Amino acid sequence: NNGFLTGEAETNWSTQVAYTTPKFHVSYISAAKYNDWTDSYYSTTLGKARTSGSTNHGIRAYWRPDETGAAMPEISVGYDISTVEDQDADTDAFFVGLTWKDSFQADDKVGIAVGKPQTSDDDTVEPFAWEAYYSFKVNDSVTMTPAIFGGTDRTGTDGDDVTGAVLQTTFKF
Repeated sequence: NNGFLTGEAETNWSTQVAYTTPKFHVSYISAAKYNDWTDSYYSTTLGKARTSGSTNHGIRAYWRPDETGAAMPEISVGYDISTVEDQDADTDAFFVGLTWKDSFQADDKVGIAVGKPQTSDDDTVEPFAWEAYYSFKVNDSVTMTPAIFGGTDRTGTDGDDVTGAVLQTTFKF
C-alpha cells in the first residue's frame, strides 16, 4: 500500500542455514521484520503484533528412521523466539510432529502434531494446538487424507477453542 521498496513498506529479510541428509535435517533461520509486519497464521493476537519491528530466530529439525512401517515414527520439531521492538513482551512458539509411513499399506501415512502458537509474554493464557491425520492412496491417481484438529485458547483469549475435521482428496493424472 505504501510503495514497493519504500521506507513505509512492510519488510521481512530472512536468512536460513541448513544441513540436510536423506535421514535428518537441521536448520536455523533469522528474520528481521519491520513496519507492522505480522505473522498471523500461527499466532495469538498479542503474539503477532509488530509495531516497529522484530528480530526472529527459528530452529527446525527432523529425523527419519531407516525403515518405514516400523513402530518408530519420523520426528519433526521446531522452536521460534522473537524480540519485539518498542514492546516489553517477546514471543515464542513450538511444534512437535510424528509421522508413521507404510503403517497399514504401502504409501500411507499416519501423523500427529502438537504445538503452541506464537505467544507473547503478555498473553494471560497458554494456547495449544493439535492435529491427527491418516493419508492413503485409493488408487494410483487418488489420495485421501481425513484429519481432525483442535486447539485451546487459540488467539490468546481464554475459551477461544476450536475443533474440526477435514477430508482432503488429491487427484493426480
